Amino acid sequence: MKILLVYPYFLYDREHAENIEALPLGMYYLGAVLQEAGHQVELADWHQAHADPSVVEQTLARFRPDVVGVSI
Repeated sequence: MKILLVYPYFLYDREHAENIEALPLGMYYLGAVLQEAGHQVELADWHQAHADPSVVEQTLARFRPDVVGVSI
């Protein structure tokens, strides 16, 4: 199964941007476990996608995931 794990952009500016610019560590852990279980996994950092929304469409068209998980 193809699984896309997404770190989305935020609708509102954050007071301390340095705390949110990196992918959450849990996404890496989850991705590793899914890969070990035989799934094809990709992590998508869409934190800056509001600046260029086409990156979302391009990723979905290229990878064509069966499942999309979103970090919130």
